[in-house]
Amino acid sequence: MHIYSEPWPLATVRRREGKIDPKPPRQTGPRWSPSQKQLFIDSILRQYDIPKLYLRRVSRPPYQWEVIDGQQRLRAIWEFFRGEYPLSKDADAVDNYEIAGKKYDELHDDLQGIFDTYPLHCVIFEETPDEVIDEIFLRLNNGVPLN
Repeated sequence: MHIYSEPWPLATVRRREGKIDPKPPRQTGPRWSPSQKQLFIDSILRQYDIPKLYLRRVSRPPYQWEVIDGQQRLRAIWEFFRGEYPLSKDADAVDNYEIAGKKYDELHDDLQGIFDTYPLHCVIFEETPDEVIDEIFLRLNNGVPLN
């Protein structure tokens, strides 16, 4: 088993979408409400610290990674990049740029740059058996399996 951490700019996370399995067996489907996604993206634009993403390296084409923890965050990022939802209509400006009700493509270039380069800190597990991944998942989720 080998574990390491590295920052992935969100533009990299976007490019790797098809290579990351967001729903391996221990994961549930989408759970976040639109307002939860909006608040999360707002946090990134304000450059607040967000939780790490935990991935396991796999060789299951087309996947190179699978999510251990962070599925909802990844989905929110990918969906925002694709323009599937706007930011909250009552969101305050970021660095004097209006963001209220805007989708990714409608943001000022400076804000898109902030978003694209924001580092999502990833902890990557290589050569790690399922039993260990299951234990890590339970610990990250306070010992409560998700249904």
